[in-house]
Amino acid sequence: IGLGKIGCLYDYEIPFSFDNPKSSKYISTHSRAVACHPNFKFICGIDKNFEARNLFTNKYKAPVFNNIYDWSKSKEFKNPDLAIIAIPPNYQVDLLKQLLEICVPKFLLLEKPIAINSKDLFKIKKICEKYENLTVLVNYIRCYLPAVNKLKDILNSGQLGDFLHGNLIY
Repeated sequence: IGLGKIGCLYDYEIPFSFDNPKSSKYISTHSRAVACHPNFKFICGIDKNFEARNLFTNKYKAPVFNNIYDWSKSKEFKNPDLAIIAIPPNYQVDLLKQLLEICVPKFLLLEKPIAINSKDLFKIKKICEKYENLTVLVNYIRCYLPAVNKLKDILNSGQLGDFLHGNLIY
């Protein structure tokens, strides 16, 4: 749910093969990760943006829907093992309620930030705690790690000289 940059677009132009994680030079979106993993299959993509839905379905050959309710009324509807929510944080609470009213996946991956304030964060926590068989995970991109930010500051300061090019693998 959410077919924007982290959901679908960051690696959109990079070639890949379905079910083959080594086929893509970079896997930097949820869609690419699902498509390349041999043990995952798309049920559908959901986004209110028409263009995002078209891009997703053209690339990943899966059905798309404008919202959760449209999906729930379709022939493609089935309870997913994994649901990924990659939408702006100010919509997370309402969308999470909608999803869990219709189905309860085994795993729920929330893109961060998951809330815009602690009040919404505790709402999300309370909603998820109602479902004992639901495992909730939060994606955490490395750019938020303090060590990565410190390295970035050192490189940007120029104290190591001019930065030309680099790759960091950990």
